[in-house]
Amino acid sequence: MILFSFKFHLVKTHLKRIQGNLFIIAFQVVSLDYNEILGAIALLF
Repeated sequence: MILFSFKFHLVKTHLKRIQGNLFIIAFQVVSLDYNEILGAIALLF
């Protein structure tokens, strides 16, 4: 039972870390897309 709760705790902290990484990746992708959109607009003019 203790082992199970410990595993659950590990999974929770691991998920939290993954969530943080996903947030960083998503932010980078959004900023990249934003720059590409700005570049495309600049090319249009």
